[in-house]
Amino acid sequence: MTCAKQRVICRIETESGEVVTGENWCRNPQQTCPRDIEGFKSGEGYHLCHEICNQVGHAEQVAVMNLRGRIPVRAVVEGHSYVCSDCENALVNVGVKEISVAGETHAINQSPWVQCDCCDDFLCNIHGGHAFECPCPAIDEWVEADFDPYLSTITPELRKWVSEHQLEND
Repeated sequence: MTCAKQRVICRIETESGEVVTGENWCRNPQQTCPRDIEGFKSGEGYHLCHEICNQVGHAEQVAVMNLRGRIPVRAVVEGHSYVCSDCENALVNVGVKEISVAGETHAINQSPWVQCDCCDDFLCNIHGGHAFECPCPAIDEWVEADFDPYLSTITPELRKWVSEHQLEND
């Protein structure tokens, strides 16, 4: 049976076109999520998933376990609005190059800004366009927050920071 809080499914497409699936199922499912009972916010209290519900792992982690040597290309996550850093790391470690979650697709293991092949400017891998045209924060804000848009790897935490600090359109 799946998690009482929400059903999450991760489908990993392989190089051969096969689709490998993982789900956040539990060996000891509860009627009410223990994280809700204890008042944890989203993204917190995951130790209860293991301790009480006996959850094997998040859907992404279960899908990675089910790969069994197949070469992954991309992952699609349904039922959640983000991928936690542990799951993104698990997907990166097996070679997933692209993640789709909540209708947004992004390449992983990339820096936010990369040199454009057509000009002297940089492209934004977060917003898809030239860095000077995107709503990313100004470079001094990146530095102040201890991020480097040229060297950092795009993570869920970095995406969240950028969305909270992006420039307003005039």
